Amino acid sequence: MTLLFAIVQSGETADSGKLHPTVLVPGILGSRVEAKLNRTSVPHWICSKSSDWFNMWMNYEIMAPLGGTCWVENMWMEFDNVTKTTRNPEGVQLRPECWGDTDCIEWLDPHHLVPPGRYFHDIVQAFVRNGYEVNNTLKAATYDWRKSASEWEIDYFPKLQKMIEEMFAKFNKKVVIVAHSMGNPCLLSFFKTMSPAWKKKYIKIYAAIAPVYLGAPKSLKSLINGENEGIPSILVGLIQMRSMLRTFPSTYYLVPNNQDDNWPNEHSTIVYTDDRNYTASVSDMVDLFKAMELPTYDYGVDMYHKFGQERVLSDPGVPVHIFYGTGLDTTCAMDYRNKRFPDYSPKEYQCSGDSTVPEWSSTFGFYHWANAKKTEVPKADHNELLRDEEVIDTILSYAIEDFDQPQMKKKNKLLFKPDRSRGARIFEKAYWRLPKE
Repeated sequence: MTLLFAIVQSGETADSGKLHPTVLVPGILGSRVEAKLNRTSVPHWICSKSSDWFNMWMNYEIMAPLGGTCWVENMWMEFDNVTKTTRNPEGVQLRPECWGDTDCIEWLDPHHLVPPGRYFHDIVQAFVRNGYEVNNTLKAATYDWRKSASEWEIDYFPKLQKMIEEMFAKFNKKVVIVAHSMGNPCLLSFFKTMSPAWKKKYIKIYAAIAPVYLGAPKSLKSLINGENEGIPSILVGLIQMRSMLRTFPSTYYLVPNNQDDNWPNEHSTIVYTDDRNYTASVSDMVDLFKAMELPTYDYGVDMYHKFGQERVLSDPGVPVHIFYGTGLDTTCAMDYRNKRFPDYSPKEYQCSGDSTVPEWSSTFGFYHWANAKKTEVPKADHNELLRDEEVIDTILSYAIEDFDQPQMKKKNKLLFKPDRSRGARIFEKAYWRLPKE
């Protein structure tokens, strides 16, 4: 259907010789994952011990009541404190789907039915309408988003480098890279491993949508008391999600880290408890993870030391355009006083951002790198930025030579602009929001 639509619209598409090959890099939870089981034991009789490859994320069907326990047990990772690496549970093979193909990041739900599963679809369709061909001039670079930079360097960065080099060789044009959310710090880690000569030869521009450069307090909250990531609690409870997210290197990778004194002073305290308060400094975060230790969670400090320090902030050495949302309530601190720490939902201090990432975390690169631009999208949610016309048209203008920007021309004439808040509260002033009881 997509190909037929592209053919019908061929009279309006760009000259194929003007298309720069483009790579899409998703964020955390941002691509489908499949699993194969051969387990000797399971936590519940309803859980399967063996299976061929099947979709694990996003698949609400296998999270039906009681099935959520099986899902968590298969998704979580085991941390080896000697090698400082992670592995899948015994008898579980897990891999990202669709290397190159975009379907697994367009829709996280394989049936294309669950609204929260709509992800890169709008951007991909815009590229296709303008002459791009999926898995040819437009590719998705999916990865295991549970991991962190040191593990991506082994099994993901070499594949990404090869993909970029092959697209450059095939089309004889520099490559455009578009990343969302955690895909952005992931790319910074990738660019740090590449030489200046390589980046100059192969990369035209890197478009950063809703980047998490300085981390997000929401990630820390998921480690303390859990975060359901949009999954109904009847399927998987917060404590179950917490037990799983505590095993993901990527969750620690996104914890705010003030090692370079870049976290704003007015928001320096990000966790309040009855015993003490914690800033985003490394020493305070170590103390916080010590305070969360349990017999079943004695590896938090070690995982933070290993993976929480891997996020880099160095200039990527390529042209960058940052697209970020502002004006929505976004969690910047958590108050666990009154005996809420660590098992109960906190009061949350709200500041301006895209409802997930504070705006100063997203805009860090604009103020610190040599060749960076930024575009603010007011009242745009973290994922809704992927559907904003200005964002999409601006990226297309980089990817297609002599691109005519229709939405940009109409911008001042529009009587109605789509609501991009995704139901998030509009930010008016900083305040403490009480937890939902």
